[in-house]
Amino acid sequence: MSLVVALVLQLMADTGLRKMENTAMDDWVKILDGSINSDLIILGSSRSYTGYDPTVFEKNTGLSSYNLSLNAAPFSLQQIKLERYLANNKAPKVIVQNVDLTHFQKSKHILDPVQFLPFLGNKALSNDLSAFDREFRLRKWVPLYKYNTFKTEFRLGLQSFFGDDISILKSKKGYAPKDRIFKADLHNLKRIQNHVRDSTGFMRNDEYVEETFRRIKNREDKDQAIFMVWAPEIEVRRELATQVSNPLKEKLSRFAEQEKNVFFLDYSADPIANDTINFYDTFHLNRKGATLFSEKVSMKINELLTN
Repeated sequence: MSLVVALVLQLMADTGLRKMENTAMDDWVKILDGSINSDLIILGSSRSYTGYDPTVFEKNTGLSSYNLSLNAAPFSLQQIKLERYLANNKAPKVIVQNVDLTHFQKSKHILDPVQFLPFLGNKALSNDLSAFDREFRLRKWVPLYKYNTFKTEFRLGLQSFFGDDISILKSKKGYAPKDRIFKADLHNLKRIQNHVRDSTGFMRNDEYVEETFRRIKNREDKDQAIFMVWAPEIEVRRELATQVSNPLKEKLSRFAEQEKNVFFLDYSADPIANDTINFYDTFHLNRKGATLFSEKVSMKINELLTN
C-alpha cells in the first residue's frame, strides 16, 4: 500500500468516526470546537461515565450540564480532557468530580485509546497524550499505525464516512448508561484485597491527592463550586477497602472543610448501595441506579448552591 493511499484511508476513517453522533468521539468534536460551554460539568472515569446523568443534574439545578468523564481513566488523564475543554469552552460554574480509590492511582497507559484516534491532528491534544503514553507518538506519525489494533473501528469509520448510520456505544451529553444486571467483579475485589494486604498499592495515591488539592486551590475563579463525590458501592467492596478508603475520605473531608466553595459528598454507603438491582458490578451503577443516584446527588448539590 502506498503512503498516499494509507494517508487517504486514514483521513476517511478519522472523518467517519468524527461523524458518529452521540459517541465519545462526538464529545471530543464538541470539546475541541468549543460548542459545549456548560455551567456544570461532571468529571471522572467509568463510574461517572455510566453513573451520572447530566440531564437529571440540569433538571434539578437549572444549570446546563455535560458529562466529561473518561472511561478507564485515572486522575491524570481526566485532567488532560479538562484542560482541552477549558482551552476551548467557557469555564463552568460548578465541577462535579467523582472520587474513589482508583481515581488517585498512577497509570502510564491509556486503556481506552479509540476515542482519541481521530483527533491526533490536534497538536495540543496529541502532545498531551504523547506525554502521558509514549505509544501515541507512533500513532500520530505512522500512517494507519494507530488503527493497527483497532481494525473494527477503522472499518466502522470508513462505513460512517460513506454515509452508514453506525450503531456503537451511544452516549447523551457524555453519559453512557448500562442496561445490565448485577455480576460480581471478583477480579477487582481480589485486587483490592491484595493492595490492602501489602498496604502499599492504594496508599501510593498521595501524589495525585495533593495535586488535586493544588489544582482546586489555584483555580482562577474561587466562586467556582467544586463537589468531590464518592458514589455508592456494594457493601462487600466497601468492607474490603475500609483500611485504605477511610483515611482517604477523611483527607478529602478535611480539605473540603477548609476551602471555600469546596464540598465532599460521600454516598458510598447510601441506601442505593443496599440493592444489587442498582448495579452491574460492585461499584458501577446501571441505568436504574444511575438515575436514582443522579436525582439524589443533584438535588443535594442544588441545595448547597442555593443556601
